[in-house]
Amino acid sequence: MFPRRKNYTRRLMGEVGFQHIETYGDFQETYREDEPDFFVHVAEKSYVSGGKATS
Repeated sequence: MFPRRKNYTRRLMGEVGFQHIETYGDFQETYREDEPDFFVHVAEKSYVSGGKATS
């Protein structure tokens, strides 16, 4: 996945409601943008039900 595709994927995840998105390259928190073989996106979303947020 190219870096621009990484940002596209993150944008789409934000558009569908994910509030917290972390991206890892080759399962590492720190990576060089031009070197990872793949990206892993970990996303979280909270729902509000009856006035209380739940994950």
